[in-house]
Amino acid sequence: MSEEQLCAVQASGPVRVRLTAGFDPAPLAAMGIGSMSEGNPQRLVMQREELTPASLQYLQAHPHQTELWLAHLYQQAPLEPLEIQPFLRPLRGLPFLFSMLGELTGLDDPERFPVGEHWPLSCLDRERAFCLLLERLRRLWQEGYPDDEMRLALLADYASRLRQLDNHSFVCWDNQALYAYSDGSQRRGLFYELLQGEHFLLQGVLPLEITAESPVSLVLIGTDAMLSDKALPIQDGQLSCFSQGQLQDTCEPVQLWS
Repeated sequence: MSEEQLCAVQASGPVRVRLTAGFDPAPLAAMGIGSMSEGNPQRLVMQREELTPASLQYLQAHPHQTELWLAHLYQQAPLEPLEIQPFLRPLRGLPFLFSMLGELTGLDDPERFPVGEHWPLSCLDRERAFCLLLERLRRLWQEGYPDDEMRLALLADYASRLRQLDNHSFVCWDNQALYAYSDGSQRRGLFYELLQGEHFLLQGVLPLEITAESPVSLVLIGTDAMLSDKALPIQDGQLSCFSQGQLQDTCEPVQLWS
């Protein structure tokens, strides 16, 4: 297993996401889970000493009721719990979730990468990258929430500028859609799978059972080890937008701002 893995679930209606009994936490040093339920965000972080049979049994017995679920797994633990992804922050009262694979250097240049008032709580470049994205969205968000095309263009520009620093992949939930950007590499590349139904099983590194009371459209996004062999790769440098459990649009990185 690579040092880090991530997996996201987004559905057209409420689903229950539950860890199955086959989950083995032994290789993990930390795990973070973020979810959205009826507009209410939740974030859970667990380090090695907290990944006990009792805590896992609790998670298995109490599934997340959610429309959006995001997990990030670590083989090497961050120094502090606040450094565990996914990161969760509000922007104008709306919750945003963000998780990134890869390391970036050079984001501490305030002239080139201003974060405004969205100061990171940790020393991680990844959290600073999230703060940079929130600041760019804030500037775009004037009288009304930016439409789908404007947000897609902004994130494509954002991804291309970060790629000048180093290769990376990320997923971001902006309370309207789930965005996934992939560098296409074996370590950090992201995949996706579109499904329909009421009951789904994932047999990857993080085995999950996902159930719904009625049929839903559902998208799974993650690293290779998290999904089935039917998952499709998100191409190198491509930004994909998912909503209501379906692929809505894609965009190649472009630079729009000087």
